[in-house]
Order: sequence, then C-alpha cells, then structure tokens
Amino acid sequence: MVVLSGVNYKNLLTLVDYCHNNITQTDNGKNLADIYPRATKRLIRQHRPFTESEKLAIIADYKQSAMAKELVEKYGRHRANINKILTDHGITLRRINPSTRGKEAEIARLYRSGLSIAKVAKHFGISQTPVVKCLQRQGVEMRAAGRR
Repeated sequence: MVVLSGVNYKNLLTLVDYCHNNITQTDNGKNLADIYPRATKRLIRQHRPFTESEKLAIIADYKQSAMAKELVEKYGRHRANINKILTDHGITLRRINPSTRGKEAEIARLYRSGLSIAKVAKHFGISQTPVVKCLQRQGVEMRAAGRR
C-alpha cells in the first residue's frame, strides 16, 4: 500500500503512474480513471504506442470527416501524435477555423446571394479572413474586390 501525505499534482502523477500498471481499482472499488481523470488520461497518452490497426482506424476516421479533436478523445492520444500519423501517411490536414465550422454552406449561400465578404463576416460576428478561407475551401468563385 502506498500512502502519500501532502499530496500535490506531481505526487499524484507519480502515484497514478505506479498504479496504472499495477492496479485498476482503489480499496473502495472506485476506478482510478474516474477519481483522477486528467492524470490518468495524461499518462495513457504518454505511455502507449500506436498499433497498426489504430493507425489505420485513425486514418479512416479522419477521411470520414472526423476532426482531430474528436480523434484525440476517441483514441486517448495527443493531437500532435494524431497529426503525425496522418501526415506520415500523406494526408493533408484540414485547418478549419472554429468560427466557421458548421456554417460553411450558409456562408457560401450568403456570398452567392450578393452579400460582400465584409457583410457575411459581420453577419456571423467574425473577421473577413475565415470567411474568405471558407469560401475558397467551398470552391466558390470570388468576385472582384471593390464597390458595386
């Protein structure tokens, strides 16, 4: 039995690191991951190598429009490691501004209806740059700049 007095986060990580490979439950039957979710998640991310089947599943999920953040949660790995697997397999990472996610069709519709980029950006309360990038990703033909 390991007893810590004056537990701080560093001591807690040491304890969880020790317990992670030796026990999965405390004396009262509670799961360590439920008691210390951030610490156990951090340790799991650090210590487990990817299997080939995990790599293929990550690639397949990403190709089916899963966001990197969703893959981090699903596979319990750091975003940089997920991104490395994707780039090592020749996949171009999607860089989608969170302010336009889920609004791409509406942004394109408003722009095609004649609104300027500035007015579309104002409508969504965002700057013009993510609107332009969203329109480019959508393949929308851009109008010439200037007043009409």
